[in-house]
Amino acid sequence: MFCYNLYMHEDELIDKLKSLAGFTIKEILFNKNISLVTSLKFDKGLVGKLIECFLGLINNNYAKQDFFDIGLELKTIPVNNLGFPVEDTFVCSAKLIGNFDYSWKSSYVKNKISRVLWIPVENCRRMSILDKRIGLPIIWSPNCVEKKLLKIDWEEIMNFIILGEIEKLDSIYGNILYIKSKAKNSNCLTNAIGNDGKIIMVNPKSFYLRKSFTKQILFRNFNYKI
Repeated sequence: MFCYNLYMHEDELIDKLKSLAGFTIKEILFNKNISLVTSLKFDKGLVGKLIECFLGLINNNYAKQDFFDIGLELKTIPVNNLGFPVEDTFVCSAKLIGNFDYSWKSSYVKNKISRVLWIPVENCRRMSILDKRIGLPIIWSPNCVEKKLLKIDWEEIMNFIILGEIEKLDSIYGNILYIKSKAKNSNCLTNAIGNDGKIIMVNPKSFYLRKSFTKQILFRNFNYKI
Protein backbone atom coordinates (compact mmCIF):
# COMPACT_ATOMS: atom_id res chain seq x y z
CA MET A 1 0.00 0.00 0.00
CA PHE A 2 1.28 3.48 -0.86
CA CYS A 3 1.92 5.92 1.97
CA TYR A 4 2.37 9.60 1.24
CA ASN A 5 5.69 10.90 2.55
CA LEU A 6 4.98 14.31 4.09
CA TYR A 7 8.62 15.23 3.64
CA MET A 8 8.85 14.54 -0.08
CA HIS A 9 10.88 17.28 -1.72
CA GLU A 10 9.46 19.19 -4.66
CA ASP A 11 12.26 18.03 -6.98
CA GLU A 12 11.60 14.43 -6.02
CA LEU A 13 7.89 14.88 -6.70
CA ILE A 14 8.55 16.40 -10.14
CA ASP A 15 11.02 13.64 -11.01
CA LYS A 16 8.45 10.98 -10.12
CA LEU A 17 5.85 12.66 -12.31
CA LYS A 18 8.29 13.13 -15.20
CA SER A 19 8.83 9.37 -15.13
CA LEU A 20 5.15 9.00 -16.15
CA ALA A 21 5.31 11.44 -19.09
CA GLY A 22 4.64 9.86 -22.46
CA PHE A 23 3.19 6.66 -21.03
CA THR A 24 -0.42 5.56 -21.38
CA ILE A 25 -2.63 4.78 -18.41
CA LYS A 26 -2.49 1.11 -19.36
CA GLU A 27 1.32 1.12 -19.41
CA ILE A 28 1.55 2.89 -16.07
CA LEU A 29 -0.86 0.47 -14.42
CA PHE A 30 1.21 -2.46 -15.73
CA ASN A 31 4.76 -1.13 -15.35
CA LYS A 32 4.28 0.46 -11.94
CA ASN A 33 2.29 -2.54 -10.69
CA ILE A 34 -0.55 -0.31 -9.50
CA SER A 35 -3.87 -2.01 -8.88
CA LEU A 36 -7.09 0.02 -8.99
CA VAL A 37 -10.67 -1.14 -8.56
CA THR A 38 -11.95 -2.59 -11.85
CA SER A 39 -15.04 -0.37 -11.73
CA LEU A 40 -12.78 2.66 -12.10
CA LYS A 41 -11.86 1.60 -15.64
CA PHE A 42 -14.40 3.97 -17.15
CA ASP A 43 -14.45 6.46 -14.31
CA LYS A 44 -13.85 10.07 -15.43
CA GLY A 45 -11.60 10.54 -12.40
CA LEU A 46 -9.41 7.53 -13.09
CA VAL A 47 -6.33 9.50 -14.14
CA GLY A 48 -6.33 11.66 -11.04
CA LYS A 49 -6.85 8.61 -8.82
CA LEU A 50 -4.04 6.78 -10.59
CA ILE A 51 -1.57 9.63 -10.11
CA GLU A 52 -2.59 10.07 -6.49
CA CYS A 53 -2.09 6.34 -5.98
CA PHE A 54 1.32 6.46 -7.69
CA LEU A 55 2.40 9.32 -5.39
CA GLY A 56 0.84 7.74 -2.31
CA LEU A 57 -1.58 10.61 -1.83
CA ILE A 58 -4.59 9.44 0.20
CA ASN A 59 -7.36 10.87 2.37
CA ASN A 60 -6.46 14.50 1.83
CA ASN A 61 -8.43 17.25 3.57
CA TYR A 62 -10.22 19.12 0.76
CA ALA A 63 -9.54 22.50 2.40
CA LYS A 64 -5.78 21.99 2.20
CA GLN A 65 -3.50 21.61 -0.76
CA ASP A 66 -2.84 18.02 -1.82
CA PHE A 67 0.82 18.41 -0.85
CA PHE A 68 0.23 20.90 1.93
CA ASP A 69 3.71 20.57 3.45
CA ILE A 70 5.27 21.99 0.27
CA GLY A 71 2.25 24.11 -0.69
CA LEU A 72 1.22 22.34 -3.90
CA GLU A 73 -2.21 21.44 -5.25
CA LEU A 74 -2.34 18.59 -7.80
CA LYS A 75 -4.59 19.10 -10.82
CA THR A 76 -4.86 16.86 -13.87
CA ILE A 77 -5.97 18.74 -16.98
CA PRO A 78 -7.34 16.92 -20.05
CA VAL A 79 -6.06 18.35 -23.34
CA ASN A 80 -6.67 17.65 -27.03
CA ASN A 81 -4.01 16.96 -29.66
CA LEU A 82 -3.31 20.70 -29.98
CA GLY A 83 -2.68 21.05 -26.27
CA PHE A 84 -5.99 22.88 -25.64
CA PRO A 85 -7.81 22.06 -22.37
CA VAL A 86 -11.08 20.34 -23.22
CA GLU A 87 -12.95 21.19 -20.01
CA ASP A 88 -12.98 23.61 -17.12
CA THR A 89 -10.99 22.73 -13.99
CA PHE A 90 -12.62 21.98 -10.65
CA VAL A 91 -11.04 24.01 -7.83
CA CYS A 92 -13.02 23.21 -4.68
CA SER A 93 -16.51 23.11 -3.24
CA ALA A 94 -18.12 26.44 -2.35
CA LYS A 95 -18.96 27.35 1.23
CA LEU A 96 -22.56 28.60 1.13
CA ILE A 97 -23.20 29.52 4.78
CA GLY A 98 -21.11 31.10 7.54
CA ASN A 99 -19.24 33.42 5.19
CA PHE A 100 -19.69 36.76 6.96
CA ASP A 101 -16.11 36.94 8.25
CA TYR A 102 -14.74 35.28 5.13
CA SER A 103 -12.09 36.97 2.99
CA TRP A 104 -10.22 36.21 -0.23
CA LYS A 105 -6.98 35.94 1.77
CA SER A 106 -8.38 33.13 3.95
CA SER A 107 -10.53 31.44 1.29
CA TYR A 108 -10.28 27.79 0.22
CA VAL A 109 -10.12 28.94 -3.39
CA LYS A 110 -7.02 31.10 -2.89
CA ASN A 111 -5.38 28.33 -0.88
CA LYS A 112 -6.09 25.72 -3.54
CA ILE A 113 -4.78 27.72 -6.51
CA SER A 114 -1.92 29.65 -4.93
CA ARG A 115 0.46 27.05 -6.34
CA VAL A 116 -0.70 24.31 -8.68
CA LEU A 117 1.02 21.24 -10.05
CA TRP A 118 -0.65 20.74 -13.43
CA ILE A 119 -0.46 17.38 -15.17
CA PRO A 120 -1.74 17.44 -18.77
CA VAL A 121 -3.52 14.28 -19.88
CA GLU A 122 -4.29 13.36 -23.49
CA ASN A 123 -8.03 13.36 -24.07
CA CYS A 124 -8.88 13.00 -27.74
CA ARG A 125 -12.35 12.00 -28.91
CA ARG A 126 -13.26 8.33 -28.91
CA MET A 127 -9.99 7.49 -27.14
CA SER A 128 -10.15 4.82 -24.47
CA ILE A 129 -9.27 6.04 -21.00
CA LEU A 130 -6.57 3.39 -20.78
CA ASP A 131 -4.92 4.65 -24.00
CA LYS A 132 -4.54 8.24 -22.80
CA ARG A 133 -0.99 9.49 -22.26
CA ILE A 134 0.36 11.58 -19.40
CA GLY A 135 2.18 14.84 -20.17
CA LEU A 136 5.01 16.70 -18.46
CA PRO A 137 4.13 18.35 -15.13
CA ILE A 138 3.99 22.13 -14.70
CA ILE A 139 4.21 24.13 -11.50
CA TRP A 140 2.26 27.37 -11.72
CA SER A 141 1.39 30.25 -9.43
CA PRO A 142 -0.85 33.14 -10.49
CA ASN A 143 1.05 36.29 -11.42
CA CYS A 144 0.06 39.74 -10.13
CA VAL A 145 -2.53 40.32 -12.84
CA GLU A 146 -4.04 36.83 -12.43
CA LYS A 147 -4.21 37.24 -8.65
CA LYS A 148 -6.17 40.46 -9.08
CA LEU A 149 -8.59 38.93 -11.61
CA LEU A 150 -9.16 35.85 -9.46
CA LYS A 151 -9.87 38.02 -6.42
CA ILE A 152 -12.35 40.16 -8.37
CA ASP A 153 -14.22 37.08 -9.64
CA TRP A 154 -14.28 35.46 -6.19
CA GLU A 155 -15.58 38.60 -4.50
CA GLU A 156 -18.33 39.05 -7.08
CA ILE A 157 -19.46 35.46 -6.59
CA MET A 158 -19.28 35.62 -2.80
CA ASN A 159 -21.38 38.79 -2.77
CA PHE A 160 -24.24 36.81 -4.33
CA ILE A 161 -23.84 34.06 -1.72
CA ILE A 162 -23.52 36.35 1.32
CA LEU A 163 -26.37 38.67 0.29
CA GLY A 164 -28.79 35.77 -0.17
CA GLU A 165 -28.93 35.98 -3.95
CA ILE A 166 -27.46 32.58 -4.72
CA GLU A 167 -30.49 31.65 -6.81
CA LYS A 168 -29.54 34.46 -9.22
CA LEU A 169 -25.96 33.22 -9.45
CA ASP A 170 -24.97 31.18 -12.48
CA SER A 171 -21.90 30.39 -14.57
CA ILE A 172 -22.00 33.64 -16.57
CA TYR A 173 -20.41 35.46 -13.61
CA GLY A 174 -16.63 35.43 -13.35
CA ASN A 175 -14.15 36.00 -16.16
CA ILE A 176 -11.70 33.26 -15.22
CA LEU A 177 -13.17 31.85 -12.00
CA TYR A 178 -16.84 30.90 -11.81
CA ILE A 179 -19.25 28.78 -9.83
CA LYS A 180 -21.72 26.13 -10.88
CA SER A 181 -23.78 23.32 -9.40
CA LYS A 182 -21.97 20.08 -8.77
CA ALA A 183 -24.47 17.46 -7.77
CA LYS A 184 -25.26 13.94 -8.96
CA ASN A 185 -28.89 14.95 -9.41
CA SER A 186 -31.39 17.69 -8.57
CA ASN A 187 -32.34 15.90 -5.35
CA CYS A 188 -28.89 16.53 -3.88
CA LEU A 189 -29.35 19.64 -1.72
CA THR A 190 -27.47 21.69 0.84
CA ASN A 191 -28.12 24.75 3.02
CA ALA A 192 -27.67 28.29 1.73
CA ILE A 193 -28.86 31.80 2.66
CA GLY A 194 -32.03 33.06 0.94
CA ASN A 195 -32.83 36.69 0.11
CA ASP A 196 -34.84 37.03 3.33
CA GLY A 197 -31.89 35.85 5.41
CA LYS A 198 -33.45 32.45 6.08
CA ILE A 199 -31.97 29.06 5.20
CA ILE A 200 -32.97 27.65 1.82
CA MET A 201 -32.02 24.41 0.07
CA VAL A 202 -30.01 24.51 -3.15
CA ASN A 203 -27.78 22.19 -5.14
CA PRO A 204 -24.17 22.16 -3.88
CA LYS A 205 -21.92 24.59 -5.74
CA SER A 206 -18.26 24.41 -6.73
CA PHE A 207 -15.65 26.78 -8.09
CA TYR A 208 -14.06 26.18 -11.49
CA LEU A 209 -11.34 27.76 -13.61
CA ARG A 210 -12.42 28.41 -17.18
CA LYS A 211 -10.56 26.45 -19.84
CA SER A 212 -9.81 29.69 -21.71
CA PHE A 213 -7.71 30.66 -18.67
CA THR A 214 -5.98 27.31 -18.15
CA LYS A 215 -5.13 27.26 -21.88
CA GLN A 216 -3.07 30.40 -21.34
CA ILE A 217 -1.25 28.74 -18.43
CA LEU A 218 -0.33 25.67 -20.45
CA PHE A 219 0.74 27.55 -23.54
CA ARG A 220 2.80 30.04 -21.57
CA ASN A 221 4.70 27.24 -19.85
CA PHE A 222 5.22 25.14 -22.95
CA ASN A 223 5.99 28.18 -25.15
CA TYR A 224 3.31 27.31 -27.67
CA LYS A 225 1.65 29.89 -29.91
CA ILE A 226 -2.12 30.09 -29.71
